[in-house]
Amino acid sequence: RTPTMVMVRESHVEKMGKIQDVSYEILNVLEFN
Repeated sequence: RTPTMVMVRESHVEKMGKIQDVSYEILNVLEFN
């Protein structure tokens, strides 16, 4: 496990979290409309 791999993994997890947040927001908007 190199530090660069840890950095890449953390950034990947961050991206996935942001995508999940966006999808949740879209689902909420669709439900309310």
